[in-house]
Amino acid sequence: MNFMVRTSYPYLKFNEVNELHNKTEARPHSVHTQGVFIRTDMNHGWESYAIYEVDEGKDTEFTQWINNILSLFRGIEGFSAQVDIVFKAARPTRG
Repeated sequence: MNFMVRTSYPYLKFNEVNELHNKTEARPHSVHTQGVFIRTDMNHGWESYAIYEVDEGKDTEFTQWINNILSLFRGIEGFSAQVDIVFKAARPTRG
């Protein structure tokens, strides 16, 4: 199963978020990072999108891990997070 974790926070909170990020627990062996995408601008702040592939039957392990990490950031004003299940799409073919 694949999950996308989206986080956003104000531009001026970067140092605070970075300090906490360095304290997060290691990724479980059953969770594989497929890609991380970051967007930033002075008006809207930082947005990051991380795609994770999780080994079959390890969804609960992923959920516990990501909840533990995201709970560290709850005290940062303006921080938000969203976790979605995503699916791989096939490439379009020409007919």
